[in-house]
Amino acid sequence: MEPDSRLDNVKPNRWNASHLQTGSCSPAERVSTIMVKYEHRLPAASFVGSRNPALLRLCEGRTVLHLGFVDEGLLEDRLRHRTWLHAELTRVAARVVGVDISVEGVERAKEAGFADCYAGNVENLSRADFPRLQYDVILAADIIEHVANPGLFLSELQGVAGENTVVVITTPNALSIKTFFFPLARTEAVHSDHNFYYSPTTLTTLLGKYGFGVTGIGLYSGVWVRNRQKSHRVGELVAKSLFSAVDAVLRYSVVLLFPYYSEGMLIQARKLGGVTGT
Repeated sequence: MEPDSRLDNVKPNRWNASHLQTGSCSPAERVSTIMVKYEHRLPAASFVGSRNPALLRLCEGRTVLHLGFVDEGLLEDRLRHRTWLHAELTRVAARVVGVDISVEGVERAKEAGFADCYAGNVENLSRADFPRLQYDVILAADIIEHVANPGLFLSELQGVAGENTVVVITTPNALSIKTFFFPLARTEAVHSDHNFYYSPTTLTTLLGKYGFGVTGIGLYSGVWVRNRQKSHRVGELVAKSLFSAVDAVLRYSVVLLFPYYSEGMLIQARKLGGVTGT
């Protein structure tokens, strides 16, 4: 489905382009005018604490389609420590159907006792073999930053989501306060498989272009904890302990006062009327 420009809810303020081009304004006026053009007021949002507990509350007692549920590369560790989100969801939801592109991960989940799991590409859901139910919630937890074509992914969701389905998307927040500190050390902390960063404005815009309206924005943060099973040199241990302490201070001070500095976003959206998938 092609993006519908009528759904684009980002409407830049009017500005006099000819005024800038003629050079009749000062550099300060140019900067100010450009900033006004691209300035977007952030909507009201709530801080929801940690990600998983917030998702469990949203899915409790509901029929859930969990996309990208495997957590590839982390599944065994999370099964061992009982922190796997999909397993936690099955304990609170009425039914949870999992779809993931990893055939091996799906088979491992079935071996672990989670039978309602299916292999499929979220960018091609219409061809995936999984139960077509009236889902209350479609959960895409930390996958939209991984997909190669997020527009295609959202187009495919149109064919699965019902009128009353809540689409829940979590993703790292491009406005996170942590993005300020890493460049100071000439580093970037990002998963090697991530393709995109999203802010509240850009993700809302993308969803609108593909037929979804945002109904709620939640912001979440956790506190980084080092892996105690790995050996660390003394210097590395001190550095990581210091990072964890700073992370905790930010989580329980700055982030509580200014939630948009949180590390992640939890977006709730619904299909807009009159929009159908391909």
